[in-house]
Amino acid sequence: MARRSPIIWIGCGCATLLMLFILFIAVIVGVIFLGASSLITSSEPYQHAITQAKESDKVKEVLGEPMEEGFVTSSSFNINNDSGTAQMSIPVSGPNGSGVVDLNATMFKGKWTYHTITFTNDTDSSMIDLLNPDRPTVEERLKENKQGKRMEEVIEQELEELTGVPLERGR
Repeated sequence: MARRSPIIWIGCGCATLLMLFILFIAVIVGVIFLGASSLITSSEPYQHAITQAKESDKVKEVLGEPMEEGFVTSSSFNINNDSGTAQMSIPVSGPNGSGVVDLNATMFKGKWTYHTITFTNDTDSSMIDLLNPDRPTVEERLKENKQGKRMEEVIEQELEELTGVPLERGR
């Protein structure tokens, strides 16, 4: 029986250590990712936005039921004592389609204020306002526009209502 060279054993040992190191780093990254993901998905803004989407008849009509959340694709979630901000894009899907729930909120003195929570349909990019569910969408307002307004005027009016800031006209 031939003896193996010690160089082969050293090479195998180094390769094993390298693989264990890579596995260790992957586990650390996974734990950090899952911890951050869990922190976001258990937050009040995330839960509020998902509840709004699941209770919306318009979203149910687009997605069907049951609706499922995906991994948060982009987020900014900052809390410092009793103030903070949250901006999230949460993918959602159902048997009939998919879309994204976007939210923008701020916390002051421990209380969250929601500025926008919207659902955007992936199929046609139509948007549903989840904070004001009875409010017609831009598409519905354009269809109902019987006053002969230009599209720009309807969009300007929509922006004024969303922001509460009057736009300068006659530019």
